Amino acid sequence: MPAKKARKRALNVGLTIILIGWLAVHYLLIGLYLLPSNAITVLYPEPIQCYVTPFFNQNWRLFAPHPPLVNERYLLQLSLQSDEEADPQLTEWIDFTTTIRNSIWSNPLSPAVTRHRTIEGIFKNYERFIVRQASGEEYEPSPYDVHVNYVFNRLLTVLAEDFYNPQKYHLIAVRGRVVIEEIPPFSESKSLDYVSKELKAFTFDWFSPAIPSMVRIVEE
Repeated sequence: MPAKKARKRALNVGLTIILIGWLAVHYLLIGLYLLPSNAITVLYPEPIQCYVTPFFNQNWRLFAPHPPLVNERYLLQLSLQSDEEADPQLTEWIDFTTTIRNSIWSNPLSPAVTRHRTIEGIFKNYERFIVRQASGEEYEPSPYDVHVNYVFNRLLTVLAEDFYNPQKYHLIAVRGRVVIEEIPPFSESKSLDYVSKELKAFTFDWFSPAIPSMVRIVEE
């Protein structure tokens, strides 16, 4: 009997230690996920993202609203080749996010909400990848970085399909741009004539939609 009680006690102690250890790691990863971007979350995003998403994904804005300080617009530019012209043609910068946001304003429950969140998440993941890429000359992309790069390139390719006629043009290359603007005053929040002040813009390099590759970023 004493030996049986000792084994049971040792088992309980072991399970308690494992549970406490898991809770400590769990709350550490959740805390890193919820904190503002820092060196750990930027340089080592894979273990945090893989653990938290999708079952523990959360934020605290319900209890402590965090109003945005700036707006971000995402743009596309296409390089198109027609059979009738020798040189490729460049489109103007295409602002596709404003259209999506207008749809959200008119119907907050529309599928545009999910689409906008997906686009925003992919762009932000790619921005963090660029920061990691610029962290040092000895940087080597991890499998997670390769995945982030591929998803971003694939997103731009899919978005580009809405802005050219494939029967007349071939998509040669595509690139993205992030424009950071001041938030309009509340009185102008729904005005179509108000133009927000541009604070900063980041333009990504061209890439061939058929051959995703590592790219660099140009800050303007």
